[in-house]
Amino acid sequence: MDNEEEQQLLRALEEWANGHPQKDRPFLILMGRSYTPVEYYREVKDNDDFRSKLFRFLSEQAERSNERPLDMIIRAVEANRL
Repeated sequence: MDNEEEQQLLRALEEWANGHPQKDRPFLILMGRSYTPVEYYREVKDNDDFRSKLFRFLSEQAERSNERPLDMIIRAVEANRL
């Protein structure tokens, strides 16, 4: 994944977090910490290790589905609008 793809993913993830219907309520518990969508986005944006693991996971899942990692986040953004 190149830098441009990573930036697209970060922008899409930010749109997902800010458009989430419950953006200030916890949605994930990871290693004893709960994250709101906005906190999760900030963690991904600010933590290189966290971001690389998420992007690797998205790439693997997207490959299995014959799609781009960005497509997966775009679907989540669209689901927020329903």
